[in-house]
Amino acid sequence: MQVLVINDSQQTTTTTVLVPLEITSRRSFNSNSSTDSVDLNSSSPFPPKRLFFDISNRVSRSSSSCIRKKKKSRRIKRVLAIVIAIIILLSLALITRRIFNSSQSASFDWSDTQDSNNMTPSTNNNNNNNKDTTPCNYKTGECDKPYKDPNNHHILNEPNPPQLPSSMILFHPPTCYAESLDIMNKVKEYSDPIVTWDDHVANTNTNNGNNDTNSNNINQPNNNKDKEERPENYPKYTYTATKHFTTQRTALLFAPGSYPNVDFEVGYYTSVLGLGKQPTDTQFTGNKGPYVEATDKYTNRPPFGSGLDTFWRSIENISHNAKSGSMSWVVSQAAPIRRVHVMGDLNLFDSGAYVSGGHSANMIVDGQVNFGGQQQWTMRNVELKDGAVNGGWSFVYVGCTGNVPNEDDNPTSGPSVSVEERLHVRIEKPYITMKKDDHSSTTTTTMEEESKVSYQLELRVPLPTFGNETIGPQFDNTNEDVRDFHHVKLGVPSSSNSTKDAALENYSVLQQALDEGKDLVLSPGIYPLSASLVVKYPNQVILGLGYATLVAPTNGSPCIAVKSKVPGVRIAGIMLEASVQDLGAGDGRRMRSLLEWGSPTINDPGDEENPGLLSDVFARVGGNYRNVSTDVMVLLHSGNIYGDNLWLWRADHVQLHPNEAPNFPNISPRYRQTVQGECVVKNGLVVGEHATNVTIVGLAVEHTTEHQTVWNGDNGQVYFYQSELPYDADESYETNKFVGYQVGSNVKNHKAKGIGIYSNFRDYNVSTWTAVEHPPNEEGIEMSNVFTVKLDNMGQINSIVNGRGPGPTNDTKYGTPLRCPDNTC
Repeated sequence: MQVLVINDSQQTTTTTVLVPLEITSRRSFNSNSSTDSVDLNSSSPFPPKRLFFDISNRVSRSSSSCIRKKKKSRRIKRVLAIVIAIIILLSLALITRRIFNSSQSASFDWSDTQDSNNMTPSTNNNNNNNKDTTPCNYKTGECDKPYKDPNNHHILNEPNPPQLPSSMILFHPPTCYAESLDIMNKVKEYSDPIVTWDDHVANTNTNNGNNDTNSNNINQPNNNKDKEERPENYPKYTYTATKHFTTQRTALLFAPGSYPNVDFEVGYYTSVLGLGKQPTDTQFTGNKGPYVEATDKYTNRPPFGSGLDTFWRSIENISHNAKSGSMSWVVSQAAPIRRVHVMGDLNLFDSGAYVSGGHSANMIVDGQVNFGGQQQWTMRNVELKDGAVNGGWSFVYVGCTGNVPNEDDNPTSGPSVSVEERLHVRIEKPYITMKKDDHSSTTTTTMEEESKVSYQLELRVPLPTFGNETIGPQFDNTNEDVRDFHHVKLGVPSSSNSTKDAALENYSVLQQALDEGKDLVLSPGIYPLSASLVVKYPNQVILGLGYATLVAPTNGSPCIAVKSKVPGVRIAGIMLEASVQDLGAGDGRRMRSLLEWGSPTINDPGDEENPGLLSDVFARVGGNYRNVSTDVMVLLHSGNIYGDNLWLWRADHVQLHPNEAPNFPNISPRYRQTVQGECVVKNGLVVGEHATNVTIVGLAVEHTTEHQTVWNGDNGQVYFYQSELPYDADESYETNKFVGYQVGSNVKNHKAKGIGIYSNFRDYNVSTWTAVEHPPNEEGIEMSNVFTVKLDNMGQINSIVNGRGPGPTNDTKYGTPLRCPDNTC
């Protein structure tokens, strides 16, 4: 109880004040006290709910009742005035503290060199036995006792299970055929739109033959459009790419169990996520299960369609045991398949459709992998029981087992094959699992009953492995840090209609969770930010679900900034998007970026036993908007970072404005093709000089206006690299000698395998001097399976590495890889 004593010199009275005052705050954490209390001199940002001021008056009696009443009235007025003043002062103090704390968090200053190594949150110890023993109320999901953050502040636990937003749809195993149909009908709401042949003909006739509604990259006319009968080799329907730039984001969550008769196409910005500890805990046993096909089969090279734009979709932690005997996953960039057991063949092609490559990691394929017409692909830690066949240009195998193809660095026909048996380190992507509540009954007979069973979620964070443990798939759960969702914040985008207000709210809520030492799981959605999300505690996780998209602050700051000397951070499953910058954005001291790790002024070699992780990180400059910009997409200053599937994309095409005509209708009537001055970004990836021992498996960088990748750190390793030079480049690109992959002049050791650089100079006749540049005569620099391809249009890349290797001739066909003889480049 707080007692306030007031001395009245004129009335010679002593007044003790006791007044209840409501303060919005966290609950009191003193379980041993029957009443809540507060210390007015405390600097704690966590005041209790109630503040009490005791008002009791000790007043000498007067012989005159009138005088007593007047005196009493004056005293009461005086006391009330004092109390009101105290209330105002306390409120101003609280508001000032919150504003000060918010400004401190929002200000991202690289001069802050505080050592965070001793600030590890108590919930993030790398210990397989790290279990939450806090007594919990299983009805409310709240624990009885709080935990403390690294600064010894009391922190409220998060509810477990969290309340799922509408963008996260949880399914339970069906118990009958009707329930399977219910699931399938619901899931199909998130598939790509379908056009039937009759719809296509009707739309074509309505538009007088100009079918621009569902067309994309039309390369040849459809001579059968006016025929009512569907040609025999045409499908009954086709999926379309009309949701290519939709703002919808979705995560389809499947509880452990079997899902018979559940077949569906996985659409744009959709993730299929099993919630079992093992991939086989969640099985799809229908005719096709989850799948992806080529789109626009009536309008894009009919009847084949295209897979060149089937981006931004994923599937994880399930087993696929379809009756058809195969799984179809016809995708290009930013569409990974990981932690999956395919109990049959894996087909990564769809007849004659063009497809431009993807990424598989931590998988088992019982049958054969068929690349078909895929241009390129990365296989990491995949068990290939029946091998892999076909393919176009370049295929890279890292840590794979089974029937792995032999390395071939000088193919006379077919693709090059790059094989790396093992790496020095391997880190798998974090994932989410479900467990039934210990207090729940496990006997259920219907899907509805199953959905009512109480459960909890866990965040599983695989730990780094080394040596022989970097080979083959890893499903056994023995090397994981299991984190209770009581210490994980499930982020939900602000619902404000004001972008400015939403950015402030998103930043405030998410940064508070990070400051409290919690891990952050972002639900599907779009999160504009007013300031960078700063990660400053070791082993923290930011995991996005369903292509959660962070939009960069408008002042040039990155979406995410990881402090120097903070090991073990995991950034995964995130889309990073450039924003429209404020006039004069940036302070000129550092590059603008979408993700920045470390500080350019601090030499941080990282921790070789606990590296940082970037997994399934997809950055883009442009798409929904064309007047966005930054300097570089990903900027690394710290060492010992492990990258696993990064696509850094300056958009080569963007969404049309309402009623806007396409500028290159012969290329696409659906999109605007990017031209100079739009979607401005200089580099995709810049690895700074202090960023040593950075390893990336699966890296794609495309269309930036200067060097695509700049690597200045020593001992870097890249396994699979795909890059397209900008379509809209002019002669200055040639004059400035920009390249697709540049290793800095001070680098002594660098290793890269499976490096493809492609040209498609649409607007100007540009001839670049070489594709890859590195310091000559350095024995520690090793390049293998480097090649170039002229995709289309004008110009060319004149050589492959440092001016060596062939360039195209008049007889070179579009799409033909040019390689160094005997890998001599």
